[in-house]
Amino acid sequence: MTGSLLTACLVILTGYTFRRPLYRLFAMGELTTPVLAAPEAGATALPASRTVADVLRLCEMRTKAKFAPLCVAAGVAYPPNRVRLLAFKEEKSLEVWGANRTGAFHRLATYPIRAASGTTGPKRREGDRQVPEGFYRLTTLNPMSRFHVSIRVDYPNAADRAANPGITASKLGGDIYIHGNAVSIGCLAMGDAAIEEIFCIVARAKTRDIWISPVDPRRAEMPETEDATMKARYVKLQVVIDKMEKMNNKSTK
Repeated sequence: MTGSLLTACLVILTGYTFRRPLYRLFAMGELTTPVLAAPEAGATALPASRTVADVLRLCEMRTKAKFAPLCVAAGVAYPPNRVRLLAFKEEKSLEVWGANRTGAFHRLATYPIRAASGTTGPKRREGDRQVPEGFYRLTTLNPMSRFHVSIRVDYPNAADRAANPGITASKLGGDIYIHGNAVSIGCLAMGDAAIEEIFCIVARAKTRDIWISPVDPRRAEMPETEDATMKARYVKLQVVIDKMEKMNNKSTK
């Protein structure tokens, strides 16, 4: 690389990092050139340049082979019209739930979360290494993630901004993804093979969201907090997750 070209690249990258700390660019997948490393065992070797359609073409056969029978058993059409992910930070577990256009959700699969930084408690600031807690939409599908493929979580949303009135939205952080590999700063790292399946099932859904809870309220008490906003959010998480579980159990009997 010539000296002038190297200087230009450094200027561009340095200018970008004035707006985002450099570790965020790599950890959150904002630099979307894929890592040129072999995928983990059981995952698909994806082309260096790829689209969502490419990922579906290469990975959906395995996803369908796994999920289609699960959907049939649950009375849900494949691919599910609605997909909801439930993530439990303490248990390091992520559940995939599916539903038809109307009717109850059904648990279809459970994956271990291989890495997630921080502790129980919400994300409040850029760089605090926390995984958010609450109710979020799944927005962008990123086939060119540095961590295989990824799905963006819409943190901070309106509820997060309202809960932190003294902090500007730009200081609350962002770029929260569910992605492959087994390293993470503020995201949920699922491993390459698992994220391929999750990516495909989410990509085909008409509506998709994720509920992130500090613990699994079906098995443990929600943490105590003096923050009235978070206390209300924890109560809501417990109520709606319990309701989903009861509806799932009722409809499968």
